[in-house]
Order: sequence, then C-alpha cells, then structure tokens
Amino acid sequence: MKFNLTKPIEAHQFDGSSTSVSELQHWHDTRVFVRHAVRTRDIRPQALIDDDFGGYVLHPGEWLVDFFGDFLVMGDEEMHQIFKEVQDA
Repeated sequence: MKFNLTKPIEAHQFDGSSTSVSELQHWHDTRVFVRHAVRTRDIRPQALIDDDFGGYVLHPGEWLVDFFGDFLVMGDEEMHQIFKEVQDA
C-alpha cells in the first residue's frame, strides 16, 4: 500500500546555538515558532527540549518535527527523504 501525507507538517532545524534551543523550546511549549533577531555563536553538542514525558535530545543539524501533534526528532537526510519543503501560502 502507498500512503501520502496530505497535510503540511511544521519542522525546525537545530543549528547548535543557545538561541536555537530557546526557539525550539518555545515552539514546543506554545506551538508558535518565533525566530529571534539576535543569534548566539556558541555551539552546543546537543539540545534537550523538555516536556512532560522526558523530552527530546537533538544534535546540530537534526530536526524537531510536529507530526500531527506528536513531536519527532529526525536527521537531516531522513527529513529530506520523507518530506518535501513547501512555500508558505
């Protein structure tokens, strides 16, 4: 059987910075992504996004994906194999 994802999903990539950790945590908590104007230059080996069930660990280059209300962590290659980027309407 073949399946098609008909509803766009939202995903954001962790770039390794403290700013990115803050943006992803805010998005996880509120479902509203806000890109900060000021970017930090520090590089973290991982990000921990906290939630009620323990959280998610992301490494630089990985994606946090809101997959129909459930969050997933995906590698960059896996992300681009499964999903195609769409332009905002």
